[in-house]
Amino acid sequence: MTNSPDFLSHSDLAHLRQLLPQNQLAQAYDELSLRGYRYATLANGVVKGNSFSGRIALEFLKKTAEAQARPLSEAELAAIRLVMANVYLDTLGLQLTSSMAQVTRDIKADEAWKFHTAVFQHQGLGPDAWTLNQPFTLMEAEARQIYWESVLNSAGIFEKEVLLGLVTDLIMKQAAVDPFDPIGVGDAWKWLHRLHTLETYQIALQITSSQLDLLATFIITPLADELHNGLDALTIRAILEHRDQILLDKSFKKQLLLLERRLTQPINLDR
Repeated sequence: MTNSPDFLSHSDLAHLRQLLPQNQLAQAYDELSLRGYRYATLANGVVKGNSFSGRIALEFLKKTAEAQARPLSEAELAAIRLVMANVYLDTLGLQLTSSMAQVTRDIKADEAWKFHTAVFQHQGLGPDAWTLNQPFTLMEAEARQIYWESVLNSAGIFEKEVLLGLVTDLIMKQAAVDPFDPIGVGDAWKWLHRLHTLETYQIALQITSSQLDLLATFIITPLADELHNGLDALTIRAILEHRDQILLDKSFKKQLLLLERRLTQPINLDR
């Protein structure tokens, strides 16, 4: 469970909205992050392009657009970032009512899913432009929220973001061999194919490859029975709990440090 953030008032949201058209998205997210809003930390990685999850999200979006023969310019990316920030604040603002004068929590999984879907649909890219659309589609509602809390708790922490990314890859590989969901299997394989072509993922794979088999064995083998139930809440919780029990040896820590050094520079999507 994520820690409760500071409360936000009408005036707080108004101040943050004033920053957005001034091209100060990063500052708005920084202020929210300091007040405990973990989604803001996650989103700022996309704005700055200098976190593991942020780089993956940007490259995944780029690949989605290219597959539709409509590569995105930097101006179009900036416009998408701006709309996302506005809709995030709008979603937080929905907590304000006549009886509730403050925002008291960050966004939930289905709220995030809803506005990412709406923004990418409006841009003509479709919901699959968001990296989590397909995983969310394959998860039950309770499982989505459990996974989402792990996403928020990992935001901005390089080691945790990488491990969650590798675990998400394992989760989707399990979905890709589900004999009871042939449509989901096809969608999972499409998602995996796109992920595995991303430069950031390939760099991560090159540097951490010696640990991946051990990671898969540690997480998947003890959960063989649960995995037959699909991506329900019990399965997702069990997978994430096993991830949290991973003890990073010196070799893996060294690999993660090397990977972090490789990925500290903002991503250049114009290459």
